Amino acid sequence: MTIDSLFSNGNKLMTVVLCSALPVLAGCDSGPEMVPIHGQVLYRDKPLTFGAVMLQSSRGQPASGIIQPDGTFVLSTFESEDGAVVGKQKVRITCYESQRSGSQKQLSAKRAEPMGLGTSLIPRKYTSYASSGLVVDIEPGRAEPLLFHLEDN
Repeated sequence: MTIDSLFSNGNKLMTVVLCSALPVLAGCDSGPEMVPIHGQVLYRDKPLTFGAVMLQSSRGQPASGIIQPDGTFVLSTFESEDGAVVGKQKVRITCYESQRSGSQKQLSAKRAEPMGLGTSLIPRKYTSYASSGLVVDIEPGRAEPLLFHLEDN
């Protein structure tokens, strides 16, 4: 069967069927369901003034957000401020000396932590998905902010 024969009078039904199926066959995957997410991080009942929040879904790329001076953050996964994927997410929060605005990147070898980030200014357990103990369930239509209260070990 040639392309010309597909469009002949006898094959109009076949043409309609094939043209209708093309978008499905081409794959119209719009990606995972996303929810805009914002929130705040408190440490010792005060806003954490810098650092980062990351959420890890079991289905791919993590969401992340930079902590602002008032402790707030907005998450991004694929595009700026698009939020996080729907579902359960493990959470990790970092606040290293090197993340402070205006921080000098050169740290002495004695003070340097793994990857040259400097000293963690929050308990180290929060810097890992495995040890943070923080999990959130991102549900469709979620509007309320995430609030993380970090405590000393």
